[in-house]
Amino acid sequence: MIGTGPWALGAGLILTAGAALLGRADRRLAYAALGAGAAAFVVAGLIAGWTGGFDLGQWTGPLGEAEFLRVDLLSAYFLIVVGIVGVAVAVFAYGYDRGTGPGLPLGTSVLLFGIAWVIVAPTSLLFLVGWEIMTLGAFVGLLDGAGPRDRVVPAAYTFLILGEGSALAWAIAWGALRVARGDWLLAGGPIPAEWAGVIFVAGAVAATVKMGVVPFQIGEWLPLVRGSAPPTVAALVSAGVTVVGAYGLIRLISLLGTGPAWWGGLLLVVGSASVIAGALWASVSDHPQGLLAYSTIENNGLILVALGGSLIASAFGFSALAALALLAALFQVGAHAAAKSGLFLFAGHIARSSESPALDSDRFPRPRSGGPVWGVYLAGLSLAAAPPMAGFVGEWLILEALFQSYRFPSLAYQLLGLGAGALLALAAGLMVVAMTKFVGYGGLWRTRAGAGRPPAVPMGAAILGMAALTAGLGIAAPGLLTVLAPVASAVAGRPVVAPLASLLGLPGGWTIVSGAPFGAFTPTAIPIALAIGALVAAGYAALGGPARIRRAPVWMSGSRPDLPEEAYGSVAFSTGLRTMLKELLPTAAIVGFDDAPDPREHPVHREAIDPFERGYASVAGAIRRLGQAVSVRLMVGRLDRYVAYLLIAVLAAVAYIGVVYH
Repeated sequence: MIGTGPWALGAGLILTAGAALLGRADRRLAYAALGAGAAAFVVAGLIAGWTGGFDLGQWTGPLGEAEFLRVDLLSAYFLIVVGIVGVAVAVFAYGYDRGTGPGLPLGTSVLLFGIAWVIVAPTSLLFLVGWEIMTLGAFVGLLDGAGPRDRVVPAAYTFLILGEGSALAWAIAWGALRVARGDWLLAGGPIPAEWAGVIFVAGAVAATVKMGVVPFQIGEWLPLVRGSAPPTVAALVSAGVTVVGAYGLIRLISLLGTGPAWWGGLLLVVGSASVIAGALWASVSDHPQGLLAYSTIENNGLILVALGGSLIASAFGFSALAALALLAALFQVGAHAAAKSGLFLFAGHIARSSESPALDSDRFPRPRSGGPVWGVYLAGLSLAAAPPMAGFVGEWLILEALFQSYRFPSLAYQLLGLGAGALLALAAGLMVVAMTKFVGYGGLWRTRAGAGRPPAVPMGAAILGMAALTAGLGIAAPGLLTVLAPVASAVAGRPVVAPLASLLGLPGGWTIVSGAPFGAFTPTAIPIALAIGALVAAGYAALGGPARIRRAPVWMSGSRPDLPEEAYGSVAFSTGLRTMLKELLPTAAIVGFDDAPDPREHPVHREAIDPFERGYASVAGAIRRLGQAVSVRLMVGRLDRYVAYLLIAVLAAVAYIGVVYH
């Protein structure tokens, strides 16, 4: 078993790298290799979780230090998560990609390879290499977006620029780690207090940029909305790249250990702002991928809030509360990845069917049938935090941890925790609005003129499979928390026990208990109770005889809606919320992919305007003007100056290495 793990990891890396090359010859063969590689990552993660971990390879790096790949308990969990998402993406792409160029399989494969490489990199140099590969793979895939090129290209470059900024922040964090401790390993060893704060802030910035949370959310929603990213890339960006951002932050926390409470307070503030902003924007968005992108901001904010609560509790010595919040963060990572990847894949299908970015374009209220729609229902319920789905369990755990902040000895942190809990509760209600809109207009309605054909079998299987996983994670949440306890122990540096108990005569281990105890519920018993209630309702209905159904045309101001724009669409669904909060939720009208003026063929939809976008545009303009001014004065076409620039760059690099080593 121990020897099988390195073989599985090596096979996964080789297959995903090979899939990138096979894209030029045969796209379907490339996706088959990609799916096999992703499955190998899952196997490697399971073996590492069972055996405690393993190493792969041993070579000397460019800086003279030993380099290798490692899968420990933390990386095993994340490798399993991204591997499952990768399998679903590959299966969907096998039925989806029929006529695009090699850019889509190339970008998708390189992206998954980079994600896996970051997770299994035990040294900072390999970590940075994987981070760059992941960013470039996503960039190539985003360039294949379905929108107009004047939207796709700037959106992809925005993602690339923020990704490079994230890599620079990681370089600062790991360089400070080298100075503080004398090695490049991302594990073990004490770190002087004067360097710990620098490492944490730089690493937190790097991780949150990739997670796409406030104020870096433009890197998450812009490529997915303006660029209309391919569904496979969108799913991997939302459920893979952002997951790796969370992995980097959790790895950083495990490396630094217990720190001051302000570390957690910083994450709590950023996470709370991201939760409420993402939920607000999702509730008024009418773009399938846009709505889901804003939902990702909300979910990643939840993860930050949980990690912040864990750091604060740990700083004040509440180890049980810190463990509960850490387990909640780890659980939310898996719950979000499963639900969001399936919905992004379905969003790609409905966008192709309607050939428009609008959520309800050309749709009449005729029920769409088939398994994929059931997948949309389940995944939507999870993101709306409906029991017994995984999203409900994750949010319940996070809220339970926050509402215990009254235990903190500091009044400021008590108020911070309770305020964050109130914002999360409000955001949960807003996400019900957003998911109702997505499921109602994306799943229940179908396009006219036969355009609403069901997805191909592989596509439907991928969507339904991820949704079933979401439901399974929620029902089996106590068991998953037991599995995650050793992972949390490795991160916290102390034993962590899953918060389970036996209450009300239920079998032992079925009930999740928080606090001492503060709250408790049994996710496994919820579906049993729902099934019993459904049987009672069905029996009562059967006693009443056959139902009498009256059918009548839809009433719309006294006339039947013969045109899509006359129906009650997704724009009208959130008009009340948009009107009440118009100062916070400005929107802009966007026409179809080719900006055709006829709304009957290319319906107008309304997209949320990010208030940060104007600020980013101003910064970008200033940098561009500075670059032009510098180029006019320095790039004068003289060879002697270019040679001088190269010498200065080499001397600067040598000086940096000398400082780091000494």
